[in-house]
Amino acid sequence: MLLAAEQVTGQPIGLPVIEGRPTTVLDLGQLALGGWPTGYQLQVLTMPVHGTLSTAGGRFVYQPAEAFWSLGSDSVTFGWGPPGQWETVFDVLLLAGMHGSEVLYDDFEAPTLSPLWWVDDPAGALRLSPTAALAGQHGLVVPAAGAGLWFPACTGAPAGCSGEGGGETGGGTVVTLRPPLGHTPHDDGSEGVVVYAAGSPGEALFELRLRSRLDGSTEMAATALDHPASQAELRRFTPWAVLPPGAVRVRLDSWLAPFGSSDGGLRLWLDDLSVASLGGLDNSQAPFVTQELGSWPTGAEVGLGFDLDEVHLYRAGEGQDAASFVVAQELFADSFEAGGVESWSVASGSSDALQVSSAGALSGALGLVSSLRGGAAGWLERSLAPATPVFNARFRLDAHPARLPPGGALEVFAASSADGVARLELWLRQGGGGMQLQLVVREDGGSRLESAWQSVPGAAHVVELQWRAASGEPVANGLARLWVDGSRVAELRGLDTDQQQLAEIAFGSLAVPAAAAGALLLDAFQSWR
Repeated sequence: MLLAAEQVTGQPIGLPVIEGRPTTVLDLGQLALGGWPTGYQLQVLTMPVHGTLSTAGGRFVYQPAEAFWSLGSDSVTFGWGPPGQWETVFDVLLLAGMHGSEVLYDDFEAPTLSPLWWVDDPAGALRLSPTAALAGQHGLVVPAAGAGLWFPACTGAPAGCSGEGGGETGGGTVVTLRPPLGHTPHDDGSEGVVVYAAGSPGEALFELRLRSRLDGSTEMAATALDHPASQAELRRFTPWAVLPPGAVRVRLDSWLAPFGSSDGGLRLWLDDLSVASLGGLDNSQAPFVTQELGSWPTGAEVGLGFDLDEVHLYRAGEGQDAASFVVAQELFADSFEAGGVESWSVASGSSDALQVSSAGALSGALGLVSSLRGGAAGWLERSLAPATPVFNARFRLDAHPARLPPGGALEVFAASSADGVARLELWLRQGGGGMQLQLVVREDGGSRLESAWQSVPGAAHVVELQWRAASGEPVANGLARLWVDGSRVAELRGLDTDQQQLAEIAFGSLAVPAAAAGALLLDAFQSWR
């Protein structure tokens, strides 16, 4: 899957990390970076914090630490270009992929379809053939006119069925697919042909769809049913993604929301790159009991056939649910490396309290220096519109140049709801021979909850914040977590925050003691929902 350089710059690249695999190879050779001119380099600017990154055979290899599975993500920042003059800076997000037990691996090499599959093929056009083989000796020829294979997602003893509506809490498919050449194109507004469906007979909770284009290429999108409270059921689509020429490895992870929440979602991968995702689905009471593969035109759409091979169907692993996955739609990242603060909505406070310069660099060439001289406050603000019930942030912090009075605390970060109330805060003070951090949240009723002060020795650190609103009455299950250098140091759980969504953030020196001096160094801010 090739991504244009402008897409690489603007969006993080998602790669799956699967439990049970000891390492994940970052195949950056898939990225179209405009060739490799003489003297250009690909260099790691920011290392991951929940795993290790090494090189082997000219490739980057990531090995997740145990903390990765709790947070659900990690990231690496790369720069490409002449040393120190990066033409392209991009983030690779390492995301927890679904790693549940496999329910089925096709038996096409037998070659046979039964008894593994239930066949839905009125015209008898489905067939195994060497011409469709994409791995091994045989693959499946899927005709354009309404035929497919059906398999129960929930198998074995009833104890294996754990969804609220019966069935699994989630699952998905991995297939290798090759669209045919020369097929009849669909209109731009076409909803395409269903090639994968999961849910129950007659009601697909999750789908993969294909459609052809006038230029001869093929596009894929994922869809999901959403049941928002007091509203009619609706089907949501991801953006259409153009498939690369020839065979492509397709992966769809999908999961149901816990009862009473809207945390269901899906993620679509093409050749191990995350290309689309949906979150915020209210599907907690829907059944996930069947999975189907084939070609079923929607409405009056033109049919579309293709070759299929290497089919894996799987269910969510033990303990995997909506909380195990980060949809990872990037909100924004700082623009410090460009020499300014253009990524932010506004700079507030003292006009000379903030400066982007090499003195603030904790990653790359430039970072933010927030002067505390004379108790001056200066911070950056950014709207999160639309407001979000899920928020994650990561940044680098060095308080070593700061001088705070005894007992004086400095607010470094705040996330507020639309009414302007700060719902998530990070405070800093000096004590115990170094820096101390405290996590603060406010519940729906106005109660302020504080973590204990956590001592953090040394100078520069990677700080991460994770916040999720509660599911809703009667469940108080909101949470907030603080991570420093890959270790979780504070957590507030059981929060009554179901009425909250975060609408705006502030970052810098928000509240400064009058006798403060020196400066705070901040860099490499990233955020996602």
